[in-house]
Amino acid sequence: MVNVRSLDRSTRFTAGSAFLVSLFLPPIHVFFAVLGASKFVQAALGLVSLETVLHRFDTAFTFFGIRRCLFSKT
Repeated sequence: MVNVRSLDRSTRFTAGSAFLVSLFLPPIHVFFAVLGASKFVQAALGLVSLETVLHRFDTAFTFFGIRRCLFSKT
């Protein structure tokens, strides 16, 4: 089942990549630390975002009944 469309995928890829890359950049990591997010939270957000891009499936969308791909084969 597919419930994430291409605009969502590109946005999630950009956000997930930014979260993972920011783990290795000290100035950006300090910004997230000020907001209260730890390295583990950043890594989890990045990995979950990239996982939804890879599989085109978001469990939160299913839970709330959101279906973004209207013309999928399933």
